Amino acid sequence: MAEDETLAELLTAVSRIPEFYFDRELMDPDVGLCTALLTAILLEDVPSEERARNLDASAWAQSFLSRHPEAIDDLDAFASLPVTEVADELEGAVLDRRLALRTLRIVGQIIESPCTVRSMANLRDLGADRFFDVLDQLPDAKPLTTALLALLLGAEPRAAFEPVRTRFLRNALTGDVPDDSGALLELAHATEPRCADARTYELAVVLAELDGRTPYRSMRG
Repeated sequence: MAEDETLAELLTAVSRIPEFYFDRELMDPDVGLCTALLTAILLEDVPSEERARNLDASAWAQSFLSRHPEAIDDLDAFASLPVTEVADELEGAVLDRRLALRTLRIVGQIIESPCTVRSMANLRDLGADRFFDVLDQLPDAKPLTTALLALLLGAEPRAAFEPVRTRFLRNALTGDVPDDSGALLELAHATEPRCADARTYELAVVLAELDGRTPYRSMRG
């Protein structure tokens, strides 16, 4: 299939994704490391049910940390939050008490690791890639957790997004999926920028695919 035909099919598929996937801005890096981490984890863990996946994740994270302002940008402070209180407040978001404590477990595992990042300033000083590599290895984190956090913070896309993008393109295109799915999505965004930047555009596609939304899918012949 010619490149222009592939792009046209992709644009048609993306146009069928509901607009509310695209109207979420990437977070301001000044929001705090714990806010960003909690948001990324809730993007995975909040069940979709009848709503688009986790569009309230950022609101949940900011609301929770507004009650614990000392922990907004301090992993040590977050780790010291009472377990029962964390479970009570986040269980309503993820509908599972053990899942509600996943952020607390991940923060504890970061602190127990050789990684010295505790705040957004540390992340900038010590290097985000090193932090992301540590996060990838933690028992309670997943590669998608790291990929979502990196995207929220405006970092380069991580490899964990590749299978999600590929699955989206496999459903969207009648021909073979290009090797570099990220580059194709960047081209689509440049052609019809529904978002302020390509990262927000990619996040919308990823979340829609994780939801298993069918309106934008085409039947493969």
